[in-house]
Amino acid sequence: MSPQDILYPLGEFLTATFEVGLLPITNLFNYGAIVLGFVGLAVWLRMQLSYTAKARKEGTII
Repeated sequence: MSPQDILYPLGEFLTATFEVGLLPITNLFNYGAIVLGFVGLAVWLRMQLSYTAKARKEGTII
């Protein structure tokens, strides 16, 4: 029994696990990151709008 008899099936198993398990998740993760980025941008812009309105009301805007 050579090391190739053990390592080759192990490599095939890891490759199949990657192709079946991880590749379908990549698009979902990317789309989730994009959506999270847009949600974060919307929250930040809303907060910035309220801070600007507060500064204009108090007369401290530069």
